[in-house]
Amino acid sequence: MPGCTTDYRASFFPRGLNDAGTVVGLASDFGGCNDDGWVWSLCGEFELPVRSMRSLSAMISSSFYTEGNEVNNAGVVAGAAEIFDGKNAPQRPFVWDLATYDSGTGLATGFAIGVAEDGTGAATDVNDGVPAQVVGTMTRVVGSTPFPYAFSHSFGSSPTSFVELEPFPGQLYSSAQSASVSSSSGDALVAGTSSENNTGFPPVTCDDQLGWNGIRWTLLDPPPAPPADPYVKDDVREDFLTSGPIDLLLWKTESRAVNSSGMTGGHYFDPELSCKRRAAFWSAGGIAQDLGGLTGLDPLAETTVNAMTDVDSSGGLIIVGTDQFTIDGVVWWRSSGAAAFTATLASSLDLHPCEWSIESLTDINEKGWIVGVGRHSSPTTFGGKQRALLLVPDTCVADLTGDDFVDGADLGALLGGWGVCPTPTNTQPYCLADLNCSGGVDGADLGILLGAWGNTCVLCDEGFQSMAMSTAESGDGSASINGPAAFLSAIGMFGFVDVDEFAEWYSELSSAEHASVAEAIGAAMAGGGM
Repeated sequence: MPGCTTDYRASFFPRGLNDAGTVVGLASDFGGCNDDGWVWSLCGEFELPVRSMRSLSAMISSSFYTEGNEVNNAGVVAGAAEIFDGKNAPQRPFVWDLATYDSGTGLATGFAIGVAEDGTGAATDVNDGVPAQVVGTMTRVVGSTPFPYAFSHSFGSSPTSFVELEPFPGQLYSSAQSASVSSSSGDALVAGTSSENNTGFPPVTCDDQLGWNGIRWTLLDPPPAPPADPYVKDDVREDFLTSGPIDLLLWKTESRAVNSSGMTGGHYFDPELSCKRRAAFWSAGGIAQDLGGLTGLDPLAETTVNAMTDVDSSGGLIIVGTDQFTIDGVVWWRSSGAAAFTATLASSLDLHPCEWSIESLTDINEKGWIVGVGRHSSPTTFGGKQRALLLVPDTCVADLTGDDFVDGADLGALLGGWGVCPTPTNTQPYCLADLNCSGGVDGADLGILLGAWGNTCVLCDEGFQSMAMSTAESGDGSASINGPAAFLSAIGMFGFVDVDEFAEWYSELSSAEHASVAEAIGAAMAGGGM
């Protein structure tokens, strides 16, 4: 990211994630750098560099403000950019096509949706339909009054072509937050909000909030002939807490996520709690469940849903969001065949690297990978700025080298970090080999690694894997590395001279035996100067 990362002054906010591990977001800095959209790829998809950020502004040769809000599996990025029109540089809904990215020039095709007269706005999501539907919100000014309205653009059509998604009758304003594709009909599904006033858009006061209703649009495919509407509107409002004491007509909502089954997530505004937001989930038929009051969450906290998975073959579903009271991410999940959800704060999860706290979970893909915003526990690291984090399955925690295998290379990395963890710095904020978060690398961490010895941790699909060939497959023998002399001497106590043979024996021991063996090895290595 030009200008903003050289002294680590920027905060990085991830907003969207696709199934191949491509992440988009916003870098924001109040110390002089322009806000800048970015894209990052876990596996080098679309010829992007592996695990390295690229500026979305630079991809279109623009130094103006940009933001990336979502990326679909085909590499279409929905966001916003300031485009100079000869007089001003208004923020416009903008689309990047990563399929056209040229690694040599660093450029990719991009375009603004609509024309300058359509007003300012942003594209917030893009689905995996064919053609993909890009959705968002524009604002036109009539006289001196701003009129926010939701839109949908069909990717591949003229950049000036879009459908305005109207609010409910009697209301004037709308916004779109999320898009999906119906698994039953192939129609595009859009989640957003319909409002009767634009004061404090988004809402600020309780009166403003009580003028908002969640809405789900279904864009019909193929669209009917004019003058018929090309979509159907569904109200997702007061169909929950039916036994509660409050007049349900006072309960208003905001829809923020929709999946391929038509399920919707967001929050409702509780008028008895000063209109605090409480996370809510609506079934495809509109029946809702209160997620904000589940055990594990403070009932007075403000919570909201940011994203959800599709329903798996067994009925399982995962939802991610934010607890704004504790400044924490939240995971809600419904297991196979269950109707009720369980809530867990990110702070209660066993996360690694250990030094990070997660303040919000912003998106989840169909593999269960989650992106969120975190902050390092050391107030001096990155200047206390927020950073983008990608959470992947814990089976990968012992893959210290990131080559998708737990082998001798990881053992070498662990032994190289043996001892008390160093003070974190901006360039080395992690103590990566501290697998149990104890503050140092010792026999317990060695035991975790040896317990995972030989595991395959393939995060990247075969077609995208830049680090595809493991050391074992390449035949260079490095997977059987024997390690430093202190370690060889330590395993020699148990009659082994080869790490692979020792690891195989170790994997067959009981948990109690694991602990005692790891402790003995750690003590022997410490005595040997490691």
